[in-house]
Amino acid sequence: MMRLVQLAISSLGLARLQQQLRNATVSGAHYAVIGVITLAATGFLLSALRHYLAVELALGTGIADAVIGGALVVVAGLWLVMVRTARPQRDLSPQDLGLQPLVNLVDSTAQSVRSTLNEPKTAMQTAAAIGAIGFVAGRMLRRR
Repeated sequence: MMRLVQLAISSLGLARLQQQLRNATVSGAHYAVIGVITLAATGFLLSALRHYLAVELALGTGIADAVIGGALVVVAGLWLVMVRTARPQRDLSPQDLGLQPLVNLVDSTAQSVRSTLNEPKTAMQTAAAIGAIGFVAGRMLRRR
């Protein structure tokens, strides 16, 4: 089954898209691990800051928590302003993604289907060709 999928991907010119998907998955996993480590480190830093404010500066736990909470609200507000003012990312075209061969194949198939709908003999030939392809694919899958 995987061999058939790989053949379909290579014949449709989707190898570049498959590689980009693989790279994005690996990159996403790395960012997830980095995020978990950063979250744990931030917790320890906030705990140390709370201890410093409450004990070393003798502000008390209530004031220390208020200072930390206020600082986090300010950071969140600044981040929100940065996100809202950032330029939106442009949409990628099929050519940028390496999907142009697939788009061409779908267009030509749609045109041939439209033209064969009016001619029963040609429609029957198309259905027979699709059946033959399915038969060959089934034989290939059964061998594996």
